[in-house]
Amino acid sequence: MSRAFGPAWVRAGGAKARAAHSKAKYREGMLVVLLVVIAVLLLVPLVGAALWAVITAAILGLIIGGLARLVLPGQQRIGLGMTVLLGWVGSLIGGFVGYHVIHTGSLLTILLEIAAAALIIAVYAKTSPGTRAPIGSGRSAHWQ
Repeated sequence: MSRAFGPAWVRAGGAKARAAHSKAKYREGMLVVLLVVIAVLLLVPLVGAALWAVITAAILGLIIGGLARLVLPGQQRIGLGMTVLLGWVGSLIGGFVGYHVIHTGSLLTILLEIAAAALIIAVYAKTSPGTRAPIGSGRSAHWQ
């Protein structure tokens, strides 16, 4: 049988080569573990921050959308989900206009956010053909 077959430490013939090969494998394994730990330490805070941003946007959309619906006269036949979504969009638009276009302070920017959300909700409520009757209105919740 020829010595050309088998692992390098067998061909080299000795315990010293076997130990060097084992040490190299250990270093490669530790490098992989170190890279995984670094990746986890970098990604977990980013995921947490992204989740926090989504939760904050939903709460802000609910508040701004609710205030916008209070400002509008009459009844808007849109659900809570659309109120949150349109309030969030209005908050983004009003915040951008307030901070970057007009360069106003915080209070006026919040009022612009509410006004933008109210405008968006009013346009959506008027143009949306299939709105459902609100809960407790006595009408069935069918598409009109």
